[in-house]
Amino acid sequence: MEKDGATDLKGASTGVAGRGRGRASVSGPADRTCRADRAAPAEGAEPPDWWPYASEFPHWHVWRGIAGLLYARRLMSSPPRVVRSQDAGELRDQIRQAELRL
Repeated sequence: MEKDGATDLKGASTGVAGRGRGRASVSGPADRTCRADRAAPAEGAEPPDWWPYASEFPHWHVWRGIAGLLYARRLMSSPPRVVRSQDAGELRDQIRQAELRL
């Protein structure tokens, strides 16, 4: 049965063509933060103890992966820049190389 452009299939239609119940909302109150806010570390976030080079690379976020590898990514870069290494000294060298390629 069809009424006003909407199809009655056991309540599957909302009455607006193209907007069924099965669609998830793309934006909502939780999604309204700016992408830059999500990418940047929290204000006053302390660098990890194993990373003594934080002052040398303030625009890089570092973390330890599940397998123990160290990762760093350049904040607000497009395309994303991510480097990885076995230890902090080697990671510092990888970041320096990535900075030269920017």
